[in-house]
Amino acid sequence: MSHTVEILSVGTELLLGSIVNSDAQALSRELSSLGLNVLYHSVVGDNPGRLKAAVDQARKRAEEELYLPFLEQFEKSKEE
Repeated sequence: MSHTVEILSVGTELLLGSIVNSDAQALSRELSSLGLNVLYHSVVGDNPGRLKAAVDQARKRAEEELYLPFLEQFEKSKEE
């Protein structure tokens, strides 16, 4: 039986449309190629209360959860 996965991306910049969620897209493709069933992609802003609620929901819906801070944005900010 294949594992079910939810990808939870964290970042207000995603919700505002400032950046594209390319990390989740690439990760979803890779996980699928490994035979994992990616059932959900969720995005939550930088708010501790809403993040906790999103994590609680992900734990109910999938066997595995992956949390994505925006590495792309982080790397970009380090360069500036």
